[in-house]
Amino acid sequence: MNDIETGPPQTYDLADSNTSAFSFYGRISQRRFVFMTLAPYAFMLAAGIFGGFEHLDLAAGGTRNIIAALGSAAASWISFAAYAKRWHDLGKSGWNALWQAVPLVNLAVWLHLARTDGVKEPNEHGEPPENSYL
Repeated sequence: MNDIETGPPQTYDLADSNTSAFSFYGRISQRRFVFMTLAPYAFMLAAGIFGGFEHLDLAAGGTRNIIAALGSAAASWISFAAYAKRWHDLGKSGWNALWQAVPLVNLAVWLHLARTDGVKEPNEHGEPPENSYL
């Protein structure tokens, strides 16, 4: 017999709204919001600058454009999901994430969401997020 009691295995569930970057449900902290909104675009920028897709120039740029479009769509989806979850943490509707699509207003909204503390008690969107690093 093993003297050490083990719990259930730790898994990353893509369907879990609290861990999935693709979900529009749940709540996230300020730090996680900043990471989830900047990291995808930073990755796309780095890939473009350092020519990460140069070797995919199979169809005179067609494949590179498709990959860039798919990466951009994924980055946008993750960003919109982060905005929705951050609005949920403030006790507001996730539909406010649409402000992200308005030029210049999106910068003010991003600063507001990155600096404003969320609701400390549970709301209709779930428990408050943990104050973990990410």
